[in-house]
Amino acid sequence: PAWVKKFNQRNLPDSLYKLNWNLSLPAAVYHQYAGEDIQPYEAQPLGANQKQFPYKLTSFIKRDYTKIATVPYGNSLLEALAENVIINENMGKNVSTDFLTVSFSSPDYIGHAYGPDSWEQLDDYVKLDSVLGNFFSFLDAQVGQNNYTVFLTADHGVANSPGFSKIHNLPGGVLNETNFINTLNQLLQINYGASNLIRGIYEYQVVLNNDLIDSFKLNKQNVIQTIVDYTQSRPEIAQAFATSAINNAPVTTKQKEMFQNGYFPQRSGEVQFVLKPGYVDGFNQGTTHGVWNPYDAHIPLLWYGWGIKQGKTNREIYMTDIAATLSALLHIQMPSGCVGKVIEEVIK
Repeated sequence: PAWVKKFNQRNLPDSLYKLNWNLSLPAAVYHQYAGEDIQPYEAQPLGANQKQFPYKLTSFIKRDYTKIATVPYGNSLLEALAENVIINENMGKNVSTDFLTVSFSSPDYIGHAYGPDSWEQLDDYVKLDSVLGNFFSFLDAQVGQNNYTVFLTADHGVANSPGFSKIHNLPGGVLNETNFINTLNQLLQINYGASNLIRGIYEYQVVLNNDLIDSFKLNKQNVIQTIVDYTQSRPEIAQAFATSAINNAPVTTKQKEMFQNGYFPQRSGEVQFVLKPGYVDGFNQGTTHGVWNPYDAHIPLLWYGWGIKQGKTNREIYMTDIAATLSALLHIQMPSGCVGKVIEEVIK
């Protein structure tokens, strides 16, 4: 749309880069909650020469706009765009309900690089809090107080950086996927005389090259069992099982439910493995997510605005309950794929 082109012509990233990245609070606060600023397990997404506050961003002006995502100003840029969407698309001004989703991804980029226990992540959330405050003030003025409903959540949690865990005597470590795949392929080459039977590892699943298995006329179940036996022996891994046998997997009822929810025969891999608590697949710097444990699966859910009752609950609620609750608020049928339930204590 023309208004988007006009928005882009403002070159907001350059203006934001000029601000550089300085702390929002006194340094003592960051020391209290996150220890030292420089840590060996933190990545340097802004360059190897930038390892601590303050971060200089002016060198990226007109040169590297990818860096905007790895600093809090990515949130500021997105909030400005959201305001323009609402104004130019005339949202909230008609009889029908309008729905706008805004995904603030800078916390994800910053968290992956520096970890959740870093000065950078803490400062990012301090600044995001201010950005959200500005956005709600804008909505009050543009749409009107009590004329909109907001829900705020996340798509995942995060593990501590393995280096952080090691320093603080917590369980954890790194699974080197490249080493894992190479060792598996060598083992399968020895046992079955075929190389590269592993396509890759995705979402903690080993994906096989089924065309190659068929061309060599191999017994697929034997190949899978060989992979399960080896995977189970790895020191980083707690459990491994064939995804086709998920109903009989040696895992808890809670884990089994979660793995079953993520299993789709046409797309899933042949072997599922479960990392030990605190372990991540990747590298020694930064961190990631994707396992069943509460530190990855427990996320916030906040509601605010029209139709929402003040209060809180510690009852187990799922992100799939959001669509059901919104439908109840709007007095409409739930979406065809909805599996959630209405969070009744949220509604006035």
